Amino acid sequence: MLTLALACPLVLASCGGTRQDASEPSGTFDISIVKASFPSRQALAAPTTLEISVRNDGTRPVPDVAVTVNSFNCRSSQSGLADPTRPVWIVDSAPVGGQTAYTDTWALGSLPSGATRTFVWNVTPVVASFNHPFTITYRVAAGLNGKARAQLTGGGIPEGSFRVSVAGQAPQSRVDPNTGRVIRSAPAIASPGRHSARPSTGSPSCVPAPGYGSQGAASQQPGTGSGSQPGG
Repeated sequence: MLTLALACPLVLASCGGTRQDASEPSGTFDISIVKASFPSRQALAAPTTLEISVRNDGTRPVPDVAVTVNSFNCRSSQSGLADPTRPVWIVDSAPVGGQTAYTDTWALGSLPSGATRTFVWNVTPVVASFNHPFTITYRVAAGLNGKARAQLTGGGIPEGSFRVSVAGQAPQSRVDPNTGRVIRSAPAIASPGRHSARPSTGSPSCVPAPGYGSQGAASQQPGTGSGSQPGG
C-alpha cells in the first residue's frame, strides 16, 4: 500500500483543483522485473547500489511506472523516543526525476510497450545488522493513484525482497603501489547465531521496519546478486 504524504486525500476534488487521478488509465498492465539486485553482504559506511529494472510486456504504455521501497529505515528499540524511525541506509542519490508525493516511492513516467526502465539508488549503510539481517521489500506499480494496476506477466504481484547483513566495521582500503588502484577488503561478517560486536559509533539498536508481510512478498535469496522475476 502506498502511503500518501499529502495534506488531503488525492481522490477528493474538495481539496481544490481537479482529481489527481483523472488522467490515469484504468486497467491491469503486464510487466516483468528483469533485474533486482542489492548485495546481501555489506559493510558499515561502504557505499553500495540497489537496482531494479522493469519491462513492459503488454501492448499498452504503462501510465507511470513506480517502485516503492520498504524500507531504508528501521525502528529503534530504544524507549522514550518521539520518533523511533532511524535510517539504516543513507540515500546518497535516488532515481533521477523520480521523486513523488508518496513516502518511499519513486516514479519514472510512462513506459512504452516492450521498453525497460531502471531504478537506481546509491546508498550507504549506517547501522550494522549484528545477528539479524535486515529485510528490504519492494513493489512495482503502474501508476500512483490506484486506477492503473501492475501484475507480473502470467499473474502475480510484482514485488520482492532482499535480506542484507551489514558488517559492524567499515572495509579497509589500501593503494596498490604497482597500479595506483584503491583496493578495499571487506570485513568478516559474523555467521548466523554468533555474536557480532556492535560498532563503536554508538548506533541505536534497530529492528527492521514492517514490510509487505500480508502480501506474501517473494524473497530474493542471499548471495544471488540479481533476480529475474520475484514471485514468478
